[in-house]
Amino acid sequence: SSWFVPTMSDLDRALRCLDLVDGVRYTEEELRHAYRVKARELHPDKNSSADAADDFVQAQRALDLLIESLDIEPKQSEAAAAKPRSEQLDKHFFGTAFGSDQFDPRKWSGAATLVNGGGELHCVWRCTECPEPSSVCCRLKPKKFSCLCGHKLEVHRPDRGYGCGSSGCNCECFEFHVQQASFSVRCGCKHKHTDHRYEPGHTGPRAFKCTRLTTGKDKRPCPCPGFNAAWVCTCGHPWGSHETTWTDEFPKAGMAREWVCSGVRPEIIQEAEEKRAAWAAAAADAAASGDIEQARERAAKQAQKQGLSYVAEARMQEAINEACNGTRLPAPPVKTMKWQVIHPRGVAYRSAPDPAARDPRKPARCGDIVVGVELGEFIQIEEDLFVPKNAPDGTAIMAQIGKATDSKPSTPATGSRPGTRPASSASGPPPEVASQLRLLKVRRKSPTQDAD
Repeated sequence: SSWFVPTMSDLDRALRCLDLVDGVRYTEEELRHAYRVKARELHPDKNSSADAADDFVQAQRALDLLIESLDIEPKQSEAAAAKPRSEQLDKHFFGTAFGSDQFDPRKWSGAATLVNGGGELHCVWRCTECPEPSSVCCRLKPKKFSCLCGHKLEVHRPDRGYGCGSSGCNCECFEFHVQQASFSVRCGCKHKHTDHRYEPGHTGPRAFKCTRLTTGKDKRPCPCPGFNAAWVCTCGHPWGSHETTWTDEFPKAGMAREWVCSGVRPEIIQEAEEKRAAWAAAAADAAASGDIEQARERAAKQAQKQGLSYVAEARMQEAINEACNGTRLPAPPVKTMKWQVIHPRGVAYRSAPDPAARDPRKPARCGDIVVGVELGEFIQIEEDLFVPKNAPDGTAIMAQIGKATDSKPSTPATGSRPGTRPASSASGPPPEVASQLRLLKVRRKSPTQDAD
């Protein structure tokens, strides 16, 4: 059969077929021993069930699949093997093998002076907002990348401070122009980098002034103060936060690829992590409230149907394992409490947990009672309705008076104050009614009398 990469669900089914436990690293001898035990149980000569022959074939296929997976996944160190499967897959397809978790292609050890004692310098484009030890975004190849003057890096001579050596070009220092294949970044004035010319006496990209004229009837010089792109790098920071510099220390395989920063924006990575956490939480809840095997199969089907990555599927399986062994505890229930306004002037409602987000609805008076959930310095009454617990000067506004009988407060009617009730109800019924209730408790009445 043709070679293929087995999914997590395929390996889980193969382990269950041979009565093996998931999460344990088995050797080939252990796999073959488990297969022999299962084969003696399922052999058609010893098992008279109708599905014995099919189960026997499935056991053979499970053994072949698990042995193939041993070749696919290379041997790892004990420290790497102790890491969760999802963390290993998130770093590299082969896990943390070959030291991939220790290699940083964006490593930056400091800038080197252009006058170097005969040593070779490497030109890089790095971000000044990223953490300095890991801030290289692009490693520039001399024969591939160009300066804003339009000439390649190899034309810029080191003996002239990497000034351009092309005849007629007065560029005094190489300034990287962002480019990849046919794509090239334009200036904020919408003109190409070839429409900009270097003006001596200036430094940086702003030294390249635009030579084009504006459109329309009045042909005026472009007011562009210098080349300044609105492009954003994949590190998440704008073009203006980067600099072209040189280094004399390069990591191994330094020229394997040029763009070494992440190919995905940080906000996209954050969104993916939130989705993975939500899928893992749903899988853990399903395992805690139902059948574990059914939760595993549901997670595998979800990963296959939605085309999820190995990392997302492995994280769901890990969440199911944690829910089974007690590592992952269920989230504590949200407690809805009763709060009373104790400030003499009352309190204004907020549409968000922000002191400045005043709500136009009628404020709560002193003595009113609200039902809500405590969120830091605010109390959430409804989805878009909040009350601060303390005034800006530190004076207490709200006081907790007990638990709420209803976890979901009803939506207030038009014209009423949300989540409140009259203060008189907090002190109980009137004295005459309370005395009658006490008398009713003392008198033992029949069920027919209680109904009346």
